[in-house]
Amino acid sequence: MIGIIMSFHGIEPAWIASDDGRYLLLGHDFDVSAVDVSNGRHVATIALDGVFFEFARAPLPGAAIVLHELGVDCVGFAGTRIWCFSAHDIVTEFSVREDATAVLGNDSGRRVVLDLHDGDVVEVLSN
Repeated sequence: MIGIIMSFHGIEPAWIASDDGRYLLLGHDFDVSAVDVSNGRHVATIALDGVFFEFARAPLPGAAIVLHELGVDCVGFAGTRIWCFSAHDIVTEFSVREDATAVLGNDSGRRVVLDLHDGDVVEVLSN
């Protein structure tokens, strides 16, 4: 059994498992926590720049994409941050495309296309 203490900021907690089932990433409040399921141990907690929103599969093996209030991080299942992107504004739109990119948007109409391999900006779109 795995328990987390929450302050109830943001949405409900969510989790994503590594492909081999050994690790879980738990998204909650302003954090992502990594757990080694094989021994039930907490491996690491990574602080996010904003409230956790959701997980998506990463194109990198052993990692997941983490969407939060102010950007996107790529986190390894063993509890390491691989890269991060700050949107400098609240993210109101997020979609993953088949070419391993993601589109992030905000209320100002600014939309950015990110490469999910490295977090680099591929393109900036305007309305």
